[in-house]
Amino acid sequence: MLELIYRCCEDDQKANFRPQWFSKVKALKSLVKAFGQNEEVNLHAIHDGPIGPLYDLLQEYNFNIDKINVRSNGQSLEASLGYAVGLYKSELLYFAEDDYVYTNRAYQTLIDGYSIHTKKPNEISFISGYDHPDRLTRTDDLDHGRTFVYCGEVCHWRTAESTTCTWAMTQDDFLDFGYKLAIEYGLNDRGMFRAALGMGKRLITPMPGFSTHCHLPFLSPVVDWEKISNEIL
Repeated sequence: MLELIYRCCEDDQKANFRPQWFSKVKALKSLVKAFGQNEEVNLHAIHDGPIGPLYDLLQEYNFNIDKINVRSNGQSLEASLGYAVGLYKSELLYFAEDDYVYTNRAYQTLIDGYSIHTKKPNEISFISGYDHPDRLTRTDDLDHGRTFVYCGEVCHWRTAESTTCTWAMTQDDFLDFGYKLAIEYGLNDRGMFRAALGMGKRLITPMPGFSTHCHLPFLSPVVDWEKISNEIL
């Protein structure tokens, strides 16, 4: 069973760094299209600030909503992590931000990443669907270019050291060490994944990505995200 914890606010719909085709409503619809129709997925939401179209959709899609009003990215992240601690026993947790768009195969690809974790449970702990283009250009990663590549049944996966606070891990690992790390590093998730790497715990991301952070110029490469966004009803 997958517990999906979606963290959102109604602000920042059309900031200058957003693609022209982006909207948080479309992003939420792509999330639900990819995950919400699967019986193995439970949908939860942490909604911060004023009520608006996102909140209405969360009700329409039968999310379990935790309404907060801290109006803070960092504090709402802490709220979502704390919410996950209180969830009933489950297999996998997925923390999702409100500015990601997903392919239709996102759920199947995430489970593919989980299958790699099950084969290497002491090595692979975090899974993200965002193929961060930083990993193709930066020269200051801790692995110094010594990336590990794994072959799944859906796609290839590579080790990485950053996403943008959108990642999955087993509930057991989250309660064992993930929650403590995530609280300590907060919005600095690259710092968190680097600290995890120091513990021998790696993050993997798919090639190509099954999701993208909608921030120019950092979209997951290869995939036509504008086409995917425009096909969302």
